Amino acid sequence: MKNKTYAECSDKEKVQVGAIKETCRSCGSGNIVFVQYSYPHPERHDGWSEVLCVGCKKRFGRWSGRELGENESEPKANKYLVN
Repeated sequence: MKNKTYAECSDKEKVQVGAIKETCRSCGSGNIVFVQYSYPHPERHDGWSEVLCVGCKKRFGRWSGRELGENESEPKANKYLVN
C-alpha cells in the first residue's frame, strides 16, 4: 500500500492524520484510551502516562511498557533513563 500525501487523503483520513495508531498489547483491540494523570497525582506530568484498553480493561505503562496492576500507576519517564 502506497503512502498518500495529505492532498490525496479523503476527509475521513485527514481527520486521522497525526493520530497515534496503537492497539492493545493483550487483545489487539484498537479501542484504547491514553490516560493523563491529573493534579495532584504524584506521577503527574505534561502528557499521557498509560494506555487503557476499553475492551479488555488492561492498562500498560507508557515508558515501562508493562501491564499495570489495579492500584498501580506508571512512574515518570526519568525513572527509566540510564545515566
